[in-house]
Amino acid sequence: MSSEKIKITSKLAEYRNKKGYSQEDLARAIGVSKTTIQSWENQRGMTSVMRILKLCRELDADVRDLFPVES
Repeated sequence: MSSEKIKITSKLAEYRNKKGYSQEDLARAIGVSKTTIQSWENQRGMTSVMRILKLCRELDADVRDLFPVES
């Protein structure tokens, strides 16, 4: 298991919780299923750049906060 993936998924749940959203609330807000949010948080899937940007806007998060890039 990659530590980078752990950072990504823990940050997603952290930002979602900070906004007071359940997985279902966030899914509804960005137009995906609750199962999709669960899979993102459990490292079972990813999505398009457009959905990632929508997710970041909804959570008031910078894409670099949710998906850090090592230099």
